[in-house]
Amino acid sequence: MGATATLMIRLPEEDERLISDYASAFGTSVSELVRSSVMEKIENEIDTRDLLEAIEEDDGERYYMADVMDLLREAK
Repeated sequence: MGATATLMIRLPEEDERLISDYASAFGTSVSELVRSSVMEKIENEIDTRDLLEAIEEDDGERYYMADVMDLLREAK
């Protein structure tokens, strides 16, 4: 791991207790729980954006798997 930075957030005490209890129940630190949760959220947003772009660009052409396999065999 490279250099690290500190990020401070303000939470209601009951949220902090819930997050802390959750992290403890799963044997991880609050820091790791928050880091992994935020990274997962970002990755999901990127995946959603990429999917929507792919849907927009989709020309509707579909291939049967058998046809794809035949094309691959012919390419050898």
